[in-house]
Amino acid sequence: MKVKVKLSYITLVVGSSVIGLAILSLNAGSLIELTFVIMSTFNGPIFGLFLIGYFCPRCNVKGVWTGFITSIYNQDENKGNYFRFKYIYV
Repeated sequence: MKVKVKLSYITLVVGSSVIGLAILSLNAGSLIELTFVIMSTFNGPIFGLFLIGYFCPRCNVKGVWTGFITSIYNQDENKGNYFRFKYIYV
């Protein structure tokens, strides 16, 4: 019974993500533009995770997640408009 409940939550999350990406792709100029925007949002924080793991092997999970989420939030000068397109802010 618990497996079915977990699978239904996973289905809900994946379905919502796909619908959200479909809506974002309607607003984007092209699919390549959308891909570059999403990749550039996460490349910097992932590189930061690599560096902190390399230089500070004794760091804990709470600090790593805090830094990851903070760096994603602080990437954009508009504070929250990660997916900027020509005329529409999502």
